[in-house]
Amino acid sequence: MENLRNSKKPTILSLLEFAEWAFSDDGLPKLQVLVWGTFTREITFMNSQLYFCRSEDTFKSLTRADHYAWDILHENMDMLSFTYPVI
Repeated sequence: MENLRNSKKPTILSLLEFAEWAFSDDGLPKLQVLVWGTFTREITFMNSQLYFCRSEDTFKSLTRADHYAWDILHENMDMLSFTYPVI
């Protein structure tokens, strides 16, 4: 997480600010998982996906040990892989 906080990329810094709010007491109290990036099956870029979950006092990057968060993600993969139809 520290390497993300040290990022100079405005998009990443804005995402972290949003995550801090979303997982705070003033944010979205039922939010358990927040993901960002490209999740289509056709296109996957290295390091283009970020996964966060609620921790006791704020939020953290998902680890393999966060089974409940991965279960939530797996149950909702259809939403993550949704793409808009090309017209």
